[in-house]
Amino acid sequence: MKRVLEKNPDNSKVWYEAACLAEEMCEYDNALDNLHKALYLDPKNTIIFQKIAEILFSLKRYNESISCIEEALGLCD
Repeated sequence: MKRVLEKNPDNSKVWYEAACLAEEMCEYDNALDNLHKALYLDPKNTIIFQKIAEILFSLKRYNESISCIEEALGLCD
């Protein structure tokens, strides 16, 4: 995955998939870092917000999870 990221550093979908892989390996900090990179590249992508919120929720960071969902909902206005 590292090679794919190096070849596609501006592709938010690649960062999202890397985050999903990191999440499956229980590397939550890495997953969140990758999701924030994806979000930087695609700041209106609500799917990325949803995945961030899911991970934050699983880490019992409930307030941050709620804020993330609220931010995503704000994009739908």
